[in-house]
This record gives sequence, C-alpha cells and structure tokens, in this order.
Amino acid sequence: MIVNNLVSVILDLPERFYSLGNRSIYDLLKESGYFEHHADVTTSEILKELINHPRYLDHWITWSENKRVPTGWYIEKVTDRYFVGYLSNMLRTNEAEYSDESYAVANFIKLEIESIRNR
Repeated sequence: MIVNNLVSVILDLPERFYSLGNRSIYDLLKESGYFEHHADVTTSEILKELINHPRYLDHWITWSENKRVPTGWYIEKVTDRYFVGYLSNMLRTNEAEYSDESYAVANFIKLEIESIRNR
C-alpha cells in the first residue's frame, strides 16, 4: 500500500469509528495496514496529507475531546495555540505547545496511533 493512501485511511479513522459504531479503533487501525507499515507513516507524511485535506483537523481534535480515559494522548486548542501532551491519571506530562494547527494535529495523530498500535 502506498504511504499516502495509508495516511488517507488513517486520517479518516475518527469518522469511520463514529459511523460504524460497533468497531474498536484498534481493529480499524489494524485493518488499515498501519501495523505492518507504521515506520513508513511519519509525522511529515501525516502533515502533508493534513495540509491537502484540512477537513480532518477538526475530526482529530474532536476525537481527543471525546476520549473519556484517565490516561492517553490529547490535543487541546486554547485561543490560537495548540497543546499536545500525555494525560497520566489526570496529570499532564510531555506537553508541547504549537502555533500551527496542522503540525500540532499531525504530531497528535502519530502519537495517538502509536499508542493504539502498542496496546
């Protein structure tokens, strides 16, 4: 599978998860082929696709907002800044601040899908 096609499938994961309703995000990510090609899917590749398809930006921010877990990666928008970090038992760690939405979301996506793959 070409990396661009794989990244396109990954970008659509939140929408597929909500529309299917009966599939785990783990299963959807595994079926995408990401597990076999995870090293080829870089933050830069994700960023390129987000720039070409900005409609996915809000999908991933909403994905983060809708997570109801005490531990995991998050992205948060505060005015014109974006914060990506790790929530561990309600404590924020490894937080990075970004001024560019696409770059912040690309970083969040890579961290999020790697945490899903490593479950």
